[in-house]
Amino acid sequence: MNSNTGRDSDKFMLRLPDGMRDRIKRHAEANKRSMNAEIISLLDVALWEADWTRIEAGMEPLRETTPEERDMIERNRAALNRRVATVSETERSAIADELSLLDEIDSLQSKFKEVVDGLQRLSSIPVVPDQEDKEG
Repeated sequence: MNSNTGRDSDKFMLRLPDGMRDRIKRHAEANKRSMNAEIISLLDVALWEADWTRIEAGMEPLRETTPEERDMIERNRAALNRRVATVSETERSAIADELSLLDEIDSLQSKFKEVVDGLQRLSSIPVVPDQEDKEG
């Protein structure tokens, strides 16, 4: 990565969530860098970590790779394929059951949210007393 940035470097407008600018400023001050240099440093680290995660999973990183990294990717792919091949039918069945339960939990959570939303709508409706209540 070319670490030189200047007026002719690529520019990108960015909206930050509340409080993040202050966090970046504190990190930049602690590391004796400008906020721009701090953001670039943080992005560089995050991108390298993301690429290594992909390599460890046997996937191609989203950057140029060295021959050593390509060898590592192939070794990781082979290890993952061996692991998949050794998973027993019982383990596959257990995984399928677990996935089915997770789907059911998602469905129940969705239904629960619908019930809660319905109750909230009901609680916002004003109660009009019956005619008999007014007379009594």
